[in-house]
Parts: sequence; C-alpha cells; structure tokens
Amino acid sequence: WMSGLDRFHLVDVGTSAGLNLLLDKYHYRWGGFEWGPESPVSLVGQVRGNLPEPVDIEILGRTGIDLNPIDPTRPEERRWLESLVWPEHNERRDRLHSALELASQVEMDLVVGDVLQVLPDVLDTIPDGTPVLIMNSFVLNQFTDEQRSEFERLVLAGSSERVIRSVSMEAGSGSRAVAILSVDRGEGLRQVGVGHHHGEWVDFDPTKLTDH
Repeated sequence: WMSGLDRFHLVDVGTSAGLNLLLDKYHYRWGGFEWGPESPVSLVGQVRGNLPEPVDIEILGRTGIDLNPIDPTRPEERRWLESLVWPEHNERRDRLHSALELASQVEMDLVVGDVLQVLPDVLDTIPDGTPVLIMNSFVLNQFTDEQRSEFERLVLAGSSERVIRSVSMEAGSGSRAVAILSVDRGEGLRQVGVGHHHGEWVDFDPTKLTDH
C-alpha cells in the first residue's frame, strides 16, 4: 500500500452515490488475491501481472464531492442510477443494488459542488494531522486541461498542510480501450496498472505500462 497511510480520511471526487467511499466494506476476489470483510457486495475479477499484497486499512471518515450527488437512502434516486446500467447486465445491476443498500447504512458526507471550488473547504473540515486519500474514477475526462491543472494545484496546496495521497483510475487516451490506474505516494502520480472499465480485470505488469 502506501507507506504510513493505513489510517486515513477518504475523499472521493465525482462520488455520485458514494459507492467508492465504501471500498473497505466490499469483499474482493481477483484470482489468488482476496481482501476485505464478508460483504453483500463481492467484486470478482482477474489479476494479470504482479499480485497486490493485502494490507489492513482504517477509514476515519468519508467525504464525497459531486455536482449532483445521489442520495442512496432515496428510492427514486436509486432507481435513476440503476436505470443507467445496460439492460443485459443483470449481474452489474444486482451488485449495484446491493452496494446502494450498503451505502444507505454507512455514515458519509456528500458535498454538493464543483470540486475546484469546494475541495479546500472540505480539506479544512478534516481534523488536523489526519492523512487524506483523494480518489477519482472516470471523472477527469470531463475536465479541460486547465481544470485538471487546477485540480492538481489544489491537491498540492493541500498537501502543504497535511499528508495527502491520491489514487486515480481514468480512461486511457487515444486508441487505448483501458482504464489507467495511477497512485501518488507523495512523489506525484505514477501509473501502476491498467484495467477493464468495469473491473473485470486489472493488469499490474510493469512492461505494459505507458504514459497516458
């Protein structure tokens, strides 16, 4: 994992219903890799290349930022989100339903607003000395180059006040029909893997990693 970051406050950018904020509440089974508690949500896929090493973590708080967050406790909002799943993807729909049920039971703070405007205030609400992990998944493709630069500047500015690390999973550019997994362990974002957009597989083979 990341050195010195097994306990942290999780901030999810473009959070929708906050499902990524529950990453420690799911059970993962990717080939020989298994991690997480017993859970109604099981994420099963294939690992190619190096296997990750499981590490216990503790999420101290959960904050999601979105222009229009989905309230998982409201049936009409849940139905709208479920309607976005392709009709033939019954397994994905069932998994989403289970995740929404779980999200409705977990305490989280969903912040309405543009991350470029509200991120500094969000960071200010987190207790001093608490490390922060900022996560984004299929969000930056909606940003202009200038907005991406501003987002990076805000994260860097926040890291002058506390430990901040980042995990990013974004669509590859050009003809690369894969998702790019990158992490920042304090030295800037570095690509560590590629994966299927819906999580069917992830590849940690370093010989296949290229800049995006």
